[in-house]
Amino acid sequence: MGRIACVLHVTDQGGRPLAGMMLVVEQASAPVPEMAYVTDDAGGARLGLPPGPAVIRFFRGDYSRRVTLTIEDAPDRTYEVVLDDA
Repeated sequence: MGRIACVLHVTDQGGRPLAGMMLVVEQASAPVPEMAYVTDDAGGARLGLPPGPAVIRFFRGDYSRRVTLTIEDAPDRTYEVVLDDA
């Protein structure tokens, strides 16, 4: 199963981008070899994920949240992720 290039746009509940947020893919429909990603100044991170469900953990300092996304077979799609209490 191939991987699809996608972008995660990570913001807080107020819509502010969360720069420097670490994220790891805890579970996906196929292996994801990268260990971790970091969001850029705009809260974005480019990933290659297999289509299907993906469990991603976001963390920075003492903050940690797990989010489940459904990755579609649509290259370069942006997935909006809003984290509470970040």
